[in-house]
Amino acid sequence: MTITEIAYSFFIYSFIGWLLEVVSESIRQGKPVNRGFMNGPFCSIYGFGALIMIIFVRTTGATPMEIFAFGTIFLSLVEYATSVVMESMFGARWWSYSGQPLNINGRISLFCSVVWGLAALFAMEFIQPFIAKLVALYLSLGYSVAISLIISAYFLVDFSLSLASSIGLKKSLSVIKSEIPMIGDKNFMSRSELTRDFKAMIIGVIPKLPLGQKRILIAFPDLVNDTAKKWAANGKKIIDRISR
Repeated sequence: MTITEIAYSFFIYSFIGWLLEVVSESIRQGKPVNRGFMNGPFCSIYGFGALIMIIFVRTTGATPMEIFAFGTIFLSLVEYATSVVMESMFGARWWSYSGQPLNINGRISLFCSVVWGLAALFAMEFIQPFIAKLVALYLSLGYSVAISLIISAYFLVDFSLSLASSIGLKKSLSVIKSEIPMIGDKNFMSRSELTRDFKAMIIGVIPKLPLGQKRILIAFPDLVNDTAKKWAANGKKIIDRISR
């Protein structure tokens, strides 16, 4: 694969992934939601996963069963690693499968892993042949390289702005947390009650946040839940120490 071919394939699958995330989350919340780490129409985890799958199929000539098995395992590992990295960077989980059976630390679950495998199989068997022809068509055009450079520049700018929003959100939440009193009436509250109050507090400040930070919290409600749970757990420890 040429660099231009890789770029086009990455952007197309990232866009498809964004569409899938937007549709599924909008249905779940009952309103339009711009899902994804980036502001624009790209979910790069899908683009990266698709490229690895394409390379795997091209280099091994894998059978459908092998595609399914590799997709199930590899894409689950990618999702798990992404969850760990994002939590370590921003202090909370952006999504959680804790409510699903047979999950691993709430980061991946058997159901989602099987879905990844089926999605990989469907993409490689039915979608990739069409996308390969589409990319080949674009590569035959005289301005294909220029277009890929323009899209790449937009992607990098969007990623930088989205990263800045995520870092800013972490700082905003830290400021909110520092202003929370941990004594008084909260002495008599359970951890679940604290979680409920902290969640309501975070949701209450969403309209006051910058647009990029607001979008992230709306797109990832599990980020709000996990942040509230961690604040509650930490708050109970502080209250218990004060009460002694």
